[in-house]
Amino acid sequence: MQENEEWIIEFRPTVSYLEMARSFLRVQYNDNGNDEAFKNTIFSLIANTYIFSYLSIFSFIQSVLIVFWNKKNSPLKNDFPKANSFEHLMNSDLREAKEAIKELCKILHIQPLHEKNQKLWNDLLQIVKEVRHYLEHIKFDEESTKILDKALSEKSWNFASKTAEEVIKYFYTETNKEVPEWLIENKNFKVEKITIY
Repeated sequence: MQENEEWIIEFRPTVSYLEMARSFLRVQYNDNGNDEAFKNTIFSLIANTYIFSYLSIFSFIQSVLIVFWNKKNSPLKNDFPKANSFEHLMNSDLREAKEAIKELCKILHIQPLHEKNQKLWNDLLQIVKEVRHYLEHIKFDEESTKILDKALSEKSWNFASKTAEEVIKYFYTETNKEVPEWLIENKNFKVEKITIY
């Protein structure tokens, strides 16, 4: 068994978050002529996709990192000796997704994502930016609203979920592991219709 073989797990939050991110991509909705309700609904669906895509990536990273944290000779504990718990580590040194991803690549002995696939890395950073700067910490000024509307409307609806799929898939393919079915398509649920009032 290779050193990084035991990290394969079916961590349910990752699966659930990714399925939620994808669940609204092909949803049917009624057009009742209420423009404000329609715009708010579309914004909600796209924001949902971004937020749950981000959560799927970060929960995946955490679910693998904790396996290494719990090892007897933990590489994480060696790299971050001041971290007194996994929660402390994830709330301090590895709080940012990009730092956590870099550390995970290091531990798995694979080429860093930002070096191997710059486009995917930039797409990931775009999602992190939109979620952290505009959706999580909402700014109500007109300029921020315009920036967010532009960012969300210029990308395809599946941009965030496809990026999440590709980021997670990167770790499977780079460590020569079979890509799980849940990473390719929803296996648990889908949303078929949204009613706009």
